Amino acid sequence: MTEEFWEKKYQEKFPEIKKYILNSKTNWRKNYEEMSILNEMIKITETKEFEKELSFGKYSSWAIKIPKESIIALIYAVGNFAKEKNDKKRAKILKFISKYGSFNFPKLQDISSKTQIDLHKFISWAKFISPNDIFGLFWWVYGYSCRGFDPNPISIRQLECFIAMILFGRSIPTYYQVAGHQIPMTKRSFRKLLICQDMQRLFSNQEMCDLKFKTKDNRIIEAHSSIIKLRFPKISLEELSNIISKTEYEPTINFLNWIYSGMISSEPELYNVLPRILLSRENGEQDSLDCPKFWDENDFRFSLNNILGIGFNHSSVKETIEIAEKMGILLEEFIEKSGRKGLMKDLKKYYLENESKNFSIIVNEKIIKAHKLILLSRSNLFRSMFLSVNDESNSVPETTGKSEETIRNLVKFFYTDSFESNVSLENLNELEECSEFFQIPKTEFFHERIIQAKLFIQEEEMINGKKKDYKFPVIFDKKGEFKTI
Repeated sequence: MTEEFWEKKYQEKFPEIKKYILNSKTNWRKNYEEMSILNEMIKITETKEFEKELSFGKYSSWAIKIPKESIIALIYAVGNFAKEKNDKKRAKILKFISKYGSFNFPKLQDISSKTQIDLHKFISWAKFISPNDIFGLFWWVYGYSCRGFDPNPISIRQLECFIAMILFGRSIPTYYQVAGHQIPMTKRSFRKLLICQDMQRLFSNQEMCDLKFKTKDNRIIEAHSSIIKLRFPKISLEELSNIISKTEYEPTINFLNWIYSGMISSEPELYNVLPRILLSRENGEQDSLDCPKFWDENDFRFSLNNILGIGFNHSSVKETIEIAEKMGILLEEFIEKSGRKGLMKDLKKYYLENESKNFSIIVNEKIIKAHKLILLSRSNLFRSMFLSVNDESNSVPETTGKSEETIRNLVKFFYTDSFESNVSLENLNELEECSEFFQIPKTEFFHERIIQAKLFIQEEEMINGKKKDYKFPVIFDKKGEFKTI
């Protein structure tokens, strides 16, 4: 369908926003999808529950009754601020942001004297913003502006607010602090990494293992031969056992953690550190935030370290690389196998390996095959089933009443974080109900994938001239991250 079609749809749904978008090289279909998702995510601010939470906070009560257009303008400003390098432009954006803390609700036309701005360039990062993120954003904005509107900081605390907004706009995890308690923001940065966390948990729980390794300090570590062979088909288990026997416990744990998940540490803050260190070293890039010239460098670094909680154990990365090299894994392959991307590439191959699948789910007399370890790692229901049942049964009847297509899509999600391309709206509605029954850990990303799939179906219906009552699933109001302050 042409760009004119999507521009018309966009203008019909968001007439108050469309006029601010640059017309040149605009991808209207992508913009329509992103703004539709963002629009749904910020609806939470209109609820009485959210307004009540805002009223309790010293730095949040100013945002009660804030209109959605003003929230979008704020998100745009923070995204712009996070990417901007020019100090004069930074100061100008800060001046705009400070208007919010003075109990004003500026709109998009207050950002620039231009009649049109490149809106989507600076809001796409926030399309899956959560209520917790919105609350934290309001908190940091007022924390900055209540201490003065001049870009020159008057306290370390104001510097921390400045840095938090940069991190937030770059989708780097941060937090806001209430009564001494740190409440995480930007958890969505790690939602895609939940499969890495699930695989790490499979290793750390050491359940249904068929391998035992003894480390140099005489400690026993259990593992799964099928996972090691999945990740490194050519690896010799005997050689791996020999190397581990000459290696201390902690480096061995880090190395096996990396094999299972593509990551080293189980701490969320370290999820991204391994690929980032390696790639920045290869490309000569600097992974740092630059200090504006109008602020003191030492104060800036102190605040940055404070808010990031710097504690990356880079020695563990070095030790993991050394063990990999002993196994004949060269640096290029090490990087390729690291992170979610490296893990997902192998899991997608695993999904297609029907011969090695050792468990069947029977739906309406049809068989859906899977690997027990994948089901164990991604569903607490299957985990309880496999660990509590003593028999060696390799199949189970599906009892939720869901269709074969729905369960097949659920199993595919366990491997690939995605659904079949022909998934139907009916299947997606059933999948929404599956998360609770199958006890899928941390369901936010699962529901985000459902939203994206529903959007695609909605777009196809619009292209075909069909009109359908379409609703997004509510994913954050009761079961999400939002916490009472």
